[in-house]
Amino acid sequence: MMKRKIVPLVLLVFFAASCTSTQQSVETQNPEVYVFDNVEKIDTTSNNEIPTQVSNIAENNSIPKKITSQKFIVQVGAFSTKERAERFVSENKSKVEYEMNISHNSITNLFVVKFPPFDSRESAEKVRNEIWRISSFNDAFIITTEE
Repeated sequence: MMKRKIVPLVLLVFFAASCTSTQQSVETQNPEVYVFDNVEKIDTTSNNEIPTQVSNIAENNSIPKKITSQKFIVQVGAFSTKERAERFVSENKSKVEYEMNISHNSITNLFVVKFPPFDSRESAEKVRNEIWRISSFNDAFIITTEE
């Protein structure tokens, strides 16, 4: 008689335990999934790795490369007003054989006096070193530009 009461009780406990276990396993097997419609590729690289897509672009020879040439400009002065720049040129143009041009630099808001560009750094350095002997030009320096 005792067996008849225990068996249904054991079956009931077993059934209840198996239902809970099944529900929990279903929840762990199907986590919520988020879908992003506009994502082409998810970046899974670490901070130290370059994504393959980016490195392939750099190696792709079909991308046209802009060919630039460097020019070297000897700058001999910078002035807050155009009048001061013009006075510097008129006082010093007889001291050098190079034409001095005045232009306005909008970044520094200064009027810059410089020689026409040279094709090589060596040529610009030679001229700069020559004019350093003249006290009016001892602050001259070289600017590298790309065209």
